[in-house]
Amino acid sequence: MRIALLVPEMEMGGVEQGTADLAIGFRRRGHSVWILCAGGRMLPPLQGEGVRWVPVPFHLKSPFAIAYSTMKVRLFCARVRPHILHARSRVPAWAAYLASRGFPDIHFITGFHSFYNRHWPSRILGKGERVIAISNAVAREAVAHFGAGRRVRVVYNGVFIGKIQRVPDERQVRLGVLGRLTEGKGFDKFLAIFGSLCAQGVPVRATIGIGTSGSVGERSKLDRYAQAIRAAGLADRVTLLLNPSRESFFSQVDVYVAPVTVPEGFGRTIVEAQRCGIPVVATDIGAFPEIVRNNETGFLVKPAVADFVCALLKLVNDPSVRSAMGEQARAWISARFTVDRMVEETLAVYREVAGEAR
Repeated sequence: MRIALLVPEMEMGGVEQGTADLAIGFRRRGHSVWILCAGGRMLPPLQGEGVRWVPVPFHLKSPFAIAYSTMKVRLFCARVRPHILHARSRVPAWAAYLASRGFPDIHFITGFHSFYNRHWPSRILGKGERVIAISNAVAREAVAHFGAGRRVRVVYNGVFIGKIQRVPDERQVRLGVLGRLTEGKGFDKFLAIFGSLCAQGVPVRATIGIGTSGSVGERSKLDRYAQAIRAAGLADRVTLLLNPSRESFFSQVDVYVAPVTVPEGFGRTIVEAQRCGIPVVATDIGAFPEIVRNNETGFLVKPAVADFVCALLKLVNDPSVRSAMGEQARAWISARFTVDRMVEETLAVYREVAGEAR
């Protein structure tokens, strides 16, 4: 099968990592794969796997840029005749939708990865022949507000983490949070939660992993956050890691904390933490109830700082609870959220629209 995956860029993030995992999985199953995007640091390893890159400036959103991107995609369609155009973001979706018209043998698929704004530009994500949602939570959103109807298929993201060697610190429990400094991720709330535990004399330390592209705006956010850590008097109890590998980060974490304030469509870092045998305390919001088994692999709590502190104390004060939940978390994720399963279920959707028997 000839498969084209369309994303704005391949720099960092959950959608980008999922795209990379799909591309490699497809190639290793003998399919031809192209990624259409503006570029990015994640491309060279994929090209080493035989994935081909077609430069398209999907990161630009002006009407002229979208028209140019549409032309580039249409030329690609005429030359390659892919069986599948799988658009995994809004601008690529518009370009793919317009470019594929007149090619009845090319199937337009969209990915639904978040709780998008419900304005008309986002409605394109509900127009795919199939709409692949990454959780039941966003599938319901796609049906209720984006007109996806019965064309929705749920395919959970899969995760892969290399071998980690996590040596517990006998003196203190390490709490971790990982992501970009974007609104809703809860980094400020994490500091409040951590500060409250420290003020109570609880033996904890924080491992904070921050993904950054190095842009001026992101450096400014990082500087302000580092200043907030110092102002709270927590600097000597915080390990701050920039763009850490998953293996490096999770080797320094005993309990993962996700105090997000905005609903998320999946929660990749929560799944990754559990895959590493790390229990999770997360806000009971968005898709998190689908990926955390409450009171088994972690705790789902209300967004208040006090609720997080209460749940964390159960894990910090009892190593046996922490260990048991961690093992259940590892088993749960290993059985359900694998990259192989994601690849096979995505291919099944492609075959459904392409009418293939296998």
